[in-house]
Amino acid sequence: MCKDMAYSGQLEMLPKIAFVAKQNQDLIEVRKGSWFEPLKDVEGKLAGFLSNPPYIPGGDISGLQSEVGQHEPKLALDGGIAGTNDLLHLIDGAASMLGPGGFFAFEVSVVIT
Repeated sequence: MCKDMAYSGQLEMLPKIAFVAKQNQDLIEVRKGSWFEPLKDVEGKLAGFLSNPPYIPGGDISGLQSEVGQHEPKLALDGGIAGTNDLLHLIDGAASMLGPGGFFAFEVSVVIT
């Protein structure tokens, strides 16, 4: 952890996932909640954050490989009609969470036709 960072940890919305994540609490801080709500105390202070938001278009979920579609919660996969709902929400809120020079990195899917 960078000594200048105000917070280093993991944010989970689902209680079961938060419980599992807390098993590593000696390494990171785990906060339970939705989006930026649990991070109000570090607003404008983050050096950066990483995200793996739901980015799969809702209509594509039924066609996913079984090891993904049948084992991941739909909430973790379904990014809305175009797959960008959650990503757009994160982009919209990122500027208020980051300190000067902060970064935001995320995972998305690229469809090449």
